[in-house]
Amino acid sequence: MRHKNGHWVWVLDRARIVERGPRGEPLGLSGLILDISGIKAAQGRLEATVGEKNVLLQELFHRTKNTMQLINVMLELKKQGLGSSPFDQAIEAVQGKIIAMSLVQEKLYR
Repeated sequence: MRHKNGHWVWVLDRARIVERGPRGEPLGLSGLILDISGIKAAQGRLEATVGEKNVLLQELFHRTKNTMQLINVMLELKKQGLGSSPFDQAIEAVQGKIIAMSLVQEKLYR
């Protein structure tokens, strides 16, 4: 709605017919118009903030996922360098835990 000083404002309006003519046509209305421009502005700021938080969350997810993959590959290379050794089972156990953490992290992200 255009404000009396010329700028546009968001409004919430409610009205009802309080009087009708003999053929049912409305003769009088009673109502209320509220300026909700401040609420709309706050809503816009909130939506922008949520968008920024989503971008940060995506970045954190991808960095964490990449780090876990890198650790897993480094463990695999170490295991291959050792040949068959008693440490193989320990390295495989750690790799299994990293994969489990990665799956949990992805499920939380989704």
